[in-house]
Amino acid sequence: LLPQGIALRATDDNKAVFEARRTQLEAENLKRREEAEDVLKKSLDREAKEEEKRQRLAAGELGLDIYDMRPRLEQMGLKYV
Repeated sequence: LLPQGIALRATDDNKAVFEARRTQLEAENLKRREEAEDVLKKSLDREAKEEEKRQRLAAGELGLDIYDMRPRLEQMGLKYV
């Protein structure tokens, strides 16, 4: 990791630079964690909605009814029989 510049040796100078940036790094880390939690919540919500729709479709309910498309199709002059 040292040759790629990903890691640094723990010299006094490098430790001082890290300590000076520590607050900023911790704030960035906290923000990333909050964003990750938000993404997780949204993905779990979407997964639950998809499962609900799969069950409704498997039970024989039509996509026209699930997505409330009948009124819009009737406005366009189409009628699903």
